[in-house]
Amino acid sequence: MNSDDDALRRQYDALPYPNVPFERTCRDDPNALYVHSLMTAFYLYDRRIADPAGMIILDAGCGSGFKSQALAEANPGARIVGVDFSAESIAVARRRIAHHGIAGVEFHHLAIADLPELGLRFDYINCDEVLYLVPDPAGVLNGLKAVLKPGGILRGNLHSLLARAPFFRAQEAFRLLGIEQPGPREVNQIHAIMERLGENTYLKVGAWQPYWRQQEDFEWYVLNFLLQGDKGFTTVDLFELLAGAELELLGMTNGGDWDLTLLFDLSQPLPEVVAQILHNGDARTKLRLYELIQGNHRLLDFWCVPKNAALSKPPLFAGWTNDDYRSASIRLHPQLCTPRLKAALIESIEAHRPFDLNLDLNYPRRSSSILFQPEIAACLLPLWDSPQPLMPFIVEWLNLAGGEQESGVIGAIIKTIAECEQFAYFMVEK
Repeated sequence: MNSDDDALRRQYDALPYPNVPFERTCRDDPNALYVHSLMTAFYLYDRRIADPAGMIILDAGCGSGFKSQALAEANPGARIVGVDFSAESIAVARRRIAHHGIAGVEFHHLAIADLPELGLRFDYINCDEVLYLVPDPAGVLNGLKAVLKPGGILRGNLHSLLARAPFFRAQEAFRLLGIEQPGPREVNQIHAIMERLGENTYLKVGAWQPYWRQQEDFEWYVLNFLLQGDKGFTTVDLFELLAGAELELLGMTNGGDWDLTLLFDLSQPLPEVVAQILHNGDARTKLRLYELIQGNHRLLDFWCVPKNAALSKPPLFAGWTNDDYRSASIRLHPQLCTPRLKAALIESIEAHRPFDLNLDLNYPRRSSSILFQPEIAACLLPLWDSPQPLMPFIVEWLNLAGGEQESGVIGAIIKTIAECEQFAYFMVEK
C-alpha cells in the first residue's frame, strides 16, 4: 500500500463513509431502490427482466455498508459481498447489517486489488464513490472487470471536474495554506477562512453560501475540502478511462437528467448545428455538450460492460409484428408498485385530476412529471397486481380514452408506453 492509499485508509478508519445512522433504511426510498435494483440496470441494458434471487453482487469499496444495505433491500434473495480496505469501515458495516437482521450480506476486509482471493465472479458490481479517489482508476476498473461474470454489469462514478470546480480550487488553496489533515483544528480553520472571505469571491459564492445547512457538519468539511486523493473528471476522461479498461458505456444512471433537449427552448426551431447533434450525435458528443452547457451533476454516475458486450438495443416496438404485440406483456418497475403510489392513482381518478407516474420515483429524470389524464389512468390499476398482456392493456387504454381504433390514436398510446419504457418505468417483455 503506497502512502496515498495509507492516508486515505486512515481517513476512512477515522470517519467511515457514509456516516448514516444505523436506523436509516432505503425500504421507503424508491429512488435509492431504483438505482440499486438489478432490474433497472439489466432492463435498460437488454430488456432483461432480471430475478435477483441467487445473483451475486459485489459492493466494491463498501465503506460503512449503507449502500450494501440498499443493494440487499433492492434485490431480495441476492448475495451481497462487500469489500473495503478500511478495517473500521468493515466493522461498522457488519454492525449495520446485524442491526437490521438482513440475511445474505457478507463483508471482507480486503482491497479491491485482492478480489481474486475471494474466488468469486459477480453478476453485478457496485463501485460507488471510489474511482475518483484512487491513483489508477483504469487499473481498478480492469480489476473489477476481471471478476465480472459474462453478461454482468458494472456501476461506477467519478467526481465531475466542472460541477465541483469550486471545491477543487478550495482544496488547492487550503493545501497552499498548509491545511490538509482531516481534523477538528483544520475544520475550524476552514470555517474561519470561508466566513471571512468577501461575499462576492468565487469560493464564497460556489463552495460556501449554497451549503449553509452543512456548515456544522464535520463530515461535510472532510469530504469536500480535505478529502485525500479527490480528483475531478470530465465525460472525455470517462470515455478514455473506459477505453483503457476495455469497457463500454451503457449509459448514465441518471440518464434522463443528461437529456440535451432539457437545456433548450423547444418552442422555436433550434439552430441547425444544435438540431444535428440532438438527432444524430453520439453519446460521447451529447454528454460532453451537456456538461459544458450545464455541468451540474456532482457525479458522472455510469453503468458499463466489457468491450464488445454492449448490445445495440433497438427502439421499443421497432420491427414488431402483430404476433409480437399479442405475445408481449407489460409491467411496472417494482419501485412504482407501491401502496402509496396506488393510493395516489385512485385518488387522482376519483378527484378527476391528472396522475403523476413519477410522483415518488423521480430517478433517473428529476425535471418533469409523467402525467396520465384521469379518464385513462384507470388502465394502470391492474399493473399493481401483476404483469398484463400488452394488447388488452392497449385496448383498455383506448376504450377509456373514448377513442376510435385509428392508427394515430394507437400510435400516441404506443409512444407514451415507449417514453415510460426508456426509464424502465414500464417494462415490456416479448
